[in-house]
Formats: sequence, structure tokens, C-alpha cells
Amino acid sequence: MSGGNNGLGGRSALAVQTECPLGTCENLGGNALTVAGSPCGYGAEGIDNLWFDLDAQGEEIFAGVNPVWHTNNLRDGLPTPYLTAFGHEDEPRVGDYVGHVDNIAQSTWLWNEQKGGVLING
Repeated sequence: MSGGNNGLGGRSALAVQTECPLGTCENLGGNALTVAGSPCGYGAEGIDNLWFDLDAQGEEIFAGVNPVWHTNNLRDGLPTPYLTAFGHEDEPRVGDYVGHVDNIAQSTWLWNEQKGGVLING
């Protein structure tokens, strides 16, 4: 992600649009009734994407949706022994997760400066 202020207002690179997972964005398949019209992009991956779907090849679809307890564990530097139960290897934690608040949108998020990524609650 680049630009913005601690991830707020930043931009992520877009994926190759012809390779978006089936069922997302403009790649809705032959049975789709409507076209979403929004380009697909890359979201968080690994431990920053605890609740994830798999594409047709069985690979993680980047998203970054997480339960509050997981984001709190990352923010507070607590152990995450449940990662393998959610389909992730026991990966090392990189950087610090720092909480931020947008008073206008009334929303919170975690920013990881070393990863250059935003972590949100699901």
C-alpha cells in the first residue's frame, strides 16, 4: 500500500484483472446476473487474513477480514497458536500493529508500518 496516513486514504496495487478469482469483480462467470464493475485488488494475506476463501486452485484469496480477538492479539503481541486451525502455517509475526481511529467514519484499524498494510476487523 502506498500513500495515505497510516493506511487511511492509501492505495494498493491492482491484481491482473484477467486473473481475478471467479465470482469476484468483473470475473463473475457465465451464470452471473450482474457485473460488479469494480476492479479486484490485493488484500492482506497470511496471518493478516485469518478468515479467507480459496480460489479454484485452492490458493488463499487475499482479503484481510479478521475477528476482533485476532486483531487484538496481533496488536497486543499475544501468541496466536490457533493459526494452523484456520489454515495458516505458524508464521512469524512481522512488525508492530498500531491502532488508529477515524473519527469521521467512526472506524478503527491497525496499521503495520513494516508490512505497509492495514488490518481490519470482520
